[in-house]
Amino acid sequence: YNTPEKYDLRYNDYGDIYFGTLKQTLEQQVEESLIDLSGELYISNFYISSLNDIAINSKIYYLPGPSTITGIVYDKELFDENGWEVPTSQSEFVELCKTIEETGIRAFLPSLYYYDGIKTLLTGFTYHLVYEGVKNYAWIEGFNNGTTTMLGHMEPAFEMLKRLNEEGVWRTTDFDVRPVDRTYALYRDHTCAMTIETQYAPSYAIRYGAGNEHELGMMPFFSGDGPDSDCLIFQPNFYTGISKLLEAPGNEQKLAKTKEILSYIFSPEGQTKLIPPNMLMVPSVKGTQLTESAFLSTAMPTIEKGNLVQRPLFGDQTNSVVDTSLNARFRAYTKGELTMTEALSEVDRIRDDFLAGSITNHVPRQIGFARSEFSIMEFSEYIADAFKRKTGAEIGLCNANTRNRGNIMKLYQGPIERYPDNFKSEFFPQVNRGFSEGARDEHGDVLMLVEMRGENIRKQLNSVYATTSNYHSTYTVTSGLKVEFAPWAKDGERLVSVTMADGSALVDDHLYRVAIWNGSVPSELIDNIVAYYDDSFCDILEAAILEDKDLSPFNDGRFTLNWNIVDGE
Repeated sequence: YNTPEKYDLRYNDYGDIYFGTLKQTLEQQVEESLIDLSGELYISNFYISSLNDIAINSKIYYLPGPSTITGIVYDKELFDENGWEVPTSQSEFVELCKTIEETGIRAFLPSLYYYDGIKTLLTGFTYHLVYEGVKNYAWIEGFNNGTTTMLGHMEPAFEMLKRLNEEGVWRTTDFDVRPVDRTYALYRDHTCAMTIETQYAPSYAIRYGAGNEHELGMMPFFSGDGPDSDCLIFQPNFYTGISKLLEAPGNEQKLAKTKEILSYIFSPEGQTKLIPPNMLMVPSVKGTQLTESAFLSTAMPTIEKGNLVQRPLFGDQTNSVVDTSLNARFRAYTKGELTMTEALSEVDRIRDDFLAGSITNHVPRQIGFARSEFSIMEFSEYIADAFKRKTGAEIGLCNANTRNRGNIMKLYQGPIERYPDNFKSEFFPQVNRGFSEGARDEHGDVLMLVEMRGENIRKQLNSVYATTSNYHSTYTVTSGLKVEFAPWAKDGERLVSVTMADGSALVDDHLYRVAIWNGSVPSELIDNIVAYYDDSFCDILEAAILEDKDLSPFNDGRFTLNWNIVDGE
């Protein structure tokens, strides 16, 4: 899906040192925007696996930072109580699943409701068969440019996962399992022993365990029985490069200093500084001291070997029509709706049609026009207003400057376009896709209409929910209120003043109807839940844009910044 950095590069809206989150969105413009780092000495510091698909035309323009890792998370307490041993190969994993199933506990419960889950299953259990090594990487490149095919290459992967399905490791009913379903099964109800999850599983256990959380561990995936058939899937939390503008005459000293900074960032010492305390991120640089963790102890041999792999990308970007086609056809194949040959041939056909430009549903359509640029704050104000309009609420709230149930997106001047694909919405912040922490409750990621007392609205405007604590400059903007906010003030003192939009008082003990995104406001600040809405975030925002047609930032002073109040003065 599209992320802001694609437009940061297009509009030259970035600094000397560039940080982006998904490299796939950079590749079309990166050669014109970032400096080639191929000759820098610190390139040798990286695990080879972390650089496998970085190069563009044999040059390296950005490098990966510390990563989130995904593996098989297991319930240590259930394992200890039943004497189950952690497997060291795929055969042992299959036998373990059979042993656990005999107890009435679901052994391995993956969530395959979304295509990302299917892609992770394919990658983890078949990586060494069809994706590993120079030859397979060349095949991926060839597939993306139209010179190789799925048919004749992916059969071993389909066959292996079909066999694991027949042996009961996973079930076709798992296509109906949502992330929230397996979340409660593992963390709260303890009705399954293993699932696919990131290294943040221990924090999820605390959040969803209802006071009955179990100790957890992570093991690798196994795509065979060989000594190096184990792997963990990694996704860098950011990629870093240097602006090409620094190559202009007169910038020599700044360029040298910038390169010096990157040299430090990509040293073992620099990597430890980039990883927040108590965060179990995995560095991309060899020799970096990892945070000691009982949770990762079983996965450590895989990490130390550097058996960290990325999910391969098919098509122009994540969740492209080509990328999702493989997952959809695999689902159809395992459910008996297509033969293997039919499934793989369809993926090849979709790739060919995509390259030929004949897939019309991949073409964006214009839904509006931005008369001027919206900052993150201004676009968040617009989102809050769209929420308010959708629900008929008195007040709309939107968290700004956060990926977690909030907005990190600017809106640049020019046409506003939307792709018809489920998750692709140009210029739209990724509210639908950005919830890596799982659904807040059984209702999932949806718009809500709630009742909040005035005093609780003040508390929300003065603080940020714990789930967004990694974004230290997160704040809440509004529609229906007039707020004065001091970003540099002390915690709890940033809200200078707040009134209703017409200037009347916000009454502390009065109940107001407020539109919020589920999980963006602490439950203790919500007095009553009035309604949930099934509309996707993108559909809600599109409806507002279609109604307005031409957009400009609000100029009614609904959210003003006071920079004169400074912490410590």
